[in-house]
Amino acid sequence: NSIKANAKLGKGDWIITEADESDGSFTLLPSTIGVINNIDLEHLDFYKNLDHLKSSFIKYAQNIPFFGFLALCQDNKNIRAIKKQLSCKKIITYGLSKNSDFQAVNINTRFFQNSFFTSFDIIENFNKKKIIKNFLVPLLGKHNVHNTLASICVCRGLNISYEKIRQTLKRFQGVKRRFTILHKDSDYILIDDYAHHPVEIKATLSSLKLINKKRIVSVFEPHRFSRLSGMFEDFIESFRESALIYILPIYAAGEKNNYNISSESFLTSIKEKYPKKEVFLVQEEKSFFLNLKEKMNKGDKIIFLGAGSSSIKAQRLKQFLFA
Repeated sequence: NSIKANAKLGKGDWIITEADESDGSFTLLPSTIGVINNIDLEHLDFYKNLDHLKSSFIKYAQNIPFFGFLALCQDNKNIRAIKKQLSCKKIITYGLSKNSDFQAVNINTRFFQNSFFTSFDIIENFNKKKIIKNFLVPLLGKHNVHNTLASICVCRGLNISYEKIRQTLKRFQGVKRRFTILHKDSDYILIDDYAHHPVEIKATLSSLKLINKKRIVSVFEPHRFSRLSGMFEDFIESFRESALIYILPIYAAGEKNNYNISSESFLTSIKEKYPKKEVFLVQEEKSFFLNLKEKMNKGDKIIFLGAGSSSIKAQRLKQFLFA
């Protein structure tokens, strides 16, 4: 958000990039420093199974040179599983667990300066244990504590001071469509988020619960037939925190529906799992907006979740409800 773009050409000595594992091409990226924040079963259109996915991360990690290092999240079980095969590399770990090199403790949520913040302290678990206090980042949820710890891990590996890290984190303006607040007043919050994997959705909705205990209204656009089919039960479980759920048509992303799956079948399964939840299928935009307006209660947190065209609908709803 701070640069109003997804890339920027700087003048420093480093190229910083997000390595996308979706098609295996990230194994060809010649990294000096690598961060592996999580490994979850994903991209089933390319990977045969979880072992295939893990082997690609091992291949990527083994390409790190002797003068570089790996920053690994100690809290992810799949990362811990591959860590044993990377003993020849310099590794720095981070997480909430006590055996992390950089451990976040005293995690709290705050609201000030019209923004939501997460505060935490860090315990350095090296030869001499020490605590560094008062980190503040304008993000919510434990998953974003992991993201922040990853950046701190890399910065400390490059001898950047804690004071500089603190000041920079506090000014961080976030990333577009990652918990983007489109509207907030004393009665309602409307959020647009890119989450389209069960782990992401669960983490994002858990973050919403930190704000207040009112209802969560989820508007979900399934992304790819293969993803919804391969993780069907996980997707259903990820909406446990939602009281009211709207299901948009599946965003195919170029796929053919060879999986005998639909938004209707997903809706039916959610109703079976959670009979007390209100679940609706979105077929026509205006009737959806009118239905949502009728169902809304003061204090509701409305969140759009999806990687396809859901963001456009979120913007239109903002105009419909709050313009």
